[in-house]
Amino acid sequence: MNWRKNIREFTVNPNQIELSNRTYYLPCYEDIDILVASISQIGLMSPPVVKTAKHGKLIPVSGRRRIDAAVRAGLEQTIVYVIDPEISEEQIVDLTFWDNVHRIRNNLVCSAIVVTRLMQERSPEIVAEKYLPWIGIPPRGPKLERLKLISGLEERSLRMLWDGRIQEKSAVLLSQLSVDERSRALDFLELYSFNANKSAEMLQAIYDISVLSQCSTSDTISKVTQTIEEECPDCDIVQKAASARNLIKKMKNVNLFETQASFNKWLEEIQLPSNMKINHAQSFESSQITLEIKASSKTEAESMISKIKELAT
Repeated sequence: MNWRKNIREFTVNPNQIELSNRTYYLPCYEDIDILVASISQIGLMSPPVVKTAKHGKLIPVSGRRRIDAAVRAGLEQTIVYVIDPEISEEQIVDLTFWDNVHRIRNNLVCSAIVVTRLMQERSPEIVAEKYLPWIGIPPRGPKLERLKLISGLEERSLRMLWDGRIQEKSAVLLSQLSVDERSRALDFLELYSFNANKSAEMLQAIYDISVLSQCSTSDTISKVTQTIEEECPDCDIVQKAASARNLIKKMKNVNLFETQASFNKWLEEIQLPSNMKINHAQSFESSQITLEIKASSKTEAESMISKIKELAT
């Protein structure tokens, strides 16, 4: 379809466009200040697309951030493209998809919102054939299910996922919690400034502890934070974060934690040379250990092997 034949160009006050309407909403949590500064200097060079809703007001279809930035920049007039009222809803959805397909493909949050919306409004066969191939998502399988779960999260969780402060698997795990538990979990992650990797580790451990203890994740978090504040009230945030991680690991598996501590103490006592390293079996599933030795040359390696053979006989 040639959209130019189905839109009309109008000059309107951007304040008259109903930004609160989220019918065609596509999330974007990038800093809007740069866009506001650009529009303040040169105006809105790429007109957004809007439509007239049933109540008679204009609502955004594509270019919501540009409209928002224009309002913040204080523009009183700007050009917009108004969609012909005869255009079907399916065609409008296609417009929003193709106008944003690059962002949808490359951003997990956008993918989750758009794919879930399409699945609600179209048949699975149409979505699989017409849309999913262009954004790199298999028509069935765990990826699709994860996107559906992520799309149901609140703005705070989506923003943290957008910013890279939590991982996809963390977002999926958060979707399993109640709204209050999610909020408490995010408070905990921000309190100790955990990065995405540590956040994933902590969330999974807290979830596992709560399942085993048959309590809420909020109760587990409260126990951790209370213990940390009692044991090291004067510690800085880095020390408290480390203590919180150790405590959670200990709560998850007391025996594993104690075995790890004993192993680390033994390593300190034997004082290995800098070119040697000892690794234990994964999660101490067995008593086997692996000795790694670095040699600066083949000759040195052969000498070390010879001495080891002598010790072994």
